[in-house]
Amino acid sequence: MSARTGLSVHLLSRYSFGSYGSFIPSSALAFTQIGWFGVGVAMFAIPTAIALNDLPCLQGTWLLGGETVRIAFDKVDLPARLLYTIVLASGLIMTSTAYWGIKALSIISIIAVPSIAVLGCYSAYCAMFVDKADAITAAGVANGWELMKSYTPEASMQLTMAAAISIAIGSFISGGSCTPDFARFSRNSKIAVSTTALAFFIGNSLMFFFGAAGAMVWGISDISIVLKAQGLLGANCKLNEYSNLKLISDFFAISLRSHSVK
Repeated sequence: MSARTGLSVHLLSRYSFGSYGSFIPSSALAFTQIGWFGVGVAMFAIPTAIALNDLPCLQGTWLLGGETVRIAFDKVDLPARLLYTIVLASGLIMTSTAYWGIKALSIISIIAVPSIAVLGCYSAYCAMFVDKADAITAAGVANGWELMKSYTPEASMQLTMAAAISIAIGSFISGGSCTPDFARFSRNSKIAVSTTALAFFIGNSLMFFFGAAGAMVWGISDISIVLKAQGLLGANCKLNEYSNLKLISDFFAISLRSHSVK
């Protein structure tokens, strides 16, 4: 419908709920997207701060002084000034892309999608066949893939079926509802449907796999921390001897972390 009419989800909702009734779904989507904006900024700011925090050129500067902020889930301490500066800057940059609209998103996607695919695949490969040799040997399995297959979450991490279904549906319901906002720019309905199906079923499945592989082997929920542990992010990056490749690796890592939650 969006590809044929060129209408956004908010305008399409008028046909289903009427002019006044459409305020309800539009308001709900507005609040959820505000939340996702905050999540997106954090997804970008945290790995960027991790990468910059290790740079020798910033040691002893104002950005790295003062109080620290603890990233609760993985207990990583980051300088508050550095993190908040990046949050503010990235939020302004993300907001500014609205001025150019879909053209800006297209440019970002050209860079980010290959970034996610390349670094995500390499990170998963490292998790399955390279990382944690000592832990793999202690577990009595051949490699990380065998360790992943035998993985059992701790009792405190286990979810009931109802909770798992709620999280799965809740994670997609907002993004799925807003699909018309970008599908309306498609040349025709066939492209709109095929690209949406490709993004949701294949793209999101890969994102889950990239994140899950590192999390199960390393026992860390934050993929940016996993990438740093793998030597793919920060000053100790494996590609450090090749400065250009290191910059690319850091950008790939930030792109992967920025999209892994969605």
